[in-house]
Amino acid sequence: EANITFRLYNDEGSVSVNTFTDKTRTINWTLLNQDTYYYNTTICDLVNNCNSTETRTIILDTTSPLIDYGFGTENNGVNVSRNWIYVNVSVTELNEVNITFRLYNSTYGILYEDVFSNGTRARNWTNLQDGTYYYNATIVDKTNKINSTETRKITIDVSSPTGILINPENNTYTTNVTQNFSVNASDGIGLSNATLYIYNETGLIYEATQALNGATKVLVGIVYTFLYDGIFKWFYKIVDISNNYFYTQNYTITLDTTFPLIN
Repeated sequence: EANITFRLYNDEGSVSVNTFTDKTRTINWTLLNQDTYYYNTTICDLVNNCNSTETRTIILDTTSPLIDYGFGTENNGVNVSRNWIYVNVSVTELNEVNITFRLYNSTYGILYEDVFSNGTRARNWTNLQDGTYYYNATIVDKTNKINSTETRKITIDVSSPTGILINPENNTYTTNVTQNFSVNASDGIGLSNATLYIYNETGLIYEATQALNGATKVLVGIVYTFLYDGIFKWFYKIVDISNNYFYTQNYTITLDTTFPLIN
């Protein structure tokens, strides 16, 4: 043996060439920058016969990939009136292996687990049913470093709420000026509020809203005291947490507090 030479280089050229004549068999290159490197070893004898190892590739990457939500992704905890969920992310990573988008149901069961190795940065899940969903994205690099976004919650609600008027009954005749106008309101996901409207023969005379705080079924009652006799129509507007709304039918109430006159 005459000598042995260890060579290290990157895509730009030679990084280090180390030749030894003392039968050295190992070398450790240190303080290297993050990069893709290639290395091999050549040994020569005294009559200049030489042989080399294969050239191997190694990626030095000490930094975890960065990933975060990008434009078009909803904030955490929103309620939407549509049947799709769009997720967009931004990634900082030179040595990406793949990215995985996951969609979970309300009990964190996986509905979709979509893996891409082509630089995909967005996913749109469509034709989803009403309900609560969770989603996140995970990036993996060539050194098996992993990073994920936070898991966000989104509630899909494309169905309108419903409401059934209870009291006073339709076509009620009464002498009681104070009435409790009630409605049974319901929604599969959650109710936001209910608004009572009362009209006389010429226009709106009363409007009041009651918060429902996400309840799915509730009896709503709003009390109103009439100021004069007449024929009145009343109804409710029911709104759910995704801003879907429903108008009940109109009921009529006739107030007559005046005694008949007779001579």
